[in-house]
Amino acid sequence: MSGRTLSGQTTEAFYVSMQHAKPICIGLNCALGAANMVPFIQALDSVAECFVHAYPNAGLPNAMGGYDETPESFARSLEVFVKSGLCNLLGGCCGTTPEHIRALDQMLQRGGVGGAPWVPRERKPMCTEMRISGLEPITVDKNLGFMNLGGTPPRGQTTPRPQRGSDQQPVPCSTSRA
Repeated sequence: MSGRTLSGQTTEAFYVSMQHAKPICIGLNCALGAANMVPFIQALDSVAECFVHAYPNAGLPNAMGGYDETPESFARSLEVFVKSGLCNLLGGCCGTTPEHIRALDQMLQRGGVGGAPWVPRERKPMCTEMRISGLEPITVDKNLGFMNLGGTPPRGQTTPRPQRGSDQQPVPCSTSRA
């Protein structure tokens, strides 16, 4: 798993490339089961100023192209999204059936600890700096200084790429209003 969309973007860069449309909701679907989708929804949650949705598969495809997650295990695997307040909408993609969605609905209706209702994800404040992206996102603020983005280095020279450690979390846009 590369952690990138089919176009090569990180999850954060995907959002930044779409934010100009001012979506009401943005999310991820397909390709992964809920357990494997969590870090990508967390990344989307860290930057999205709109509602967030997740529509995972019923697990990963098996050797025959089918999906083995039962409706009950599918619903349990989606609990992390609501317990962590990562999403506003949940559903299912490949391999899910009406029974999977019914089990998800029942899990949501039961609520959290002691039957307490689930708390939906809070929308982030609007970013006040310019955010742009290619394969990676960047927030341009007054402290960044001069930048040349997307240029080709002279022949024989290379430009160092910013490195992200596997434990480094994306930094959301500052919400201060200067």
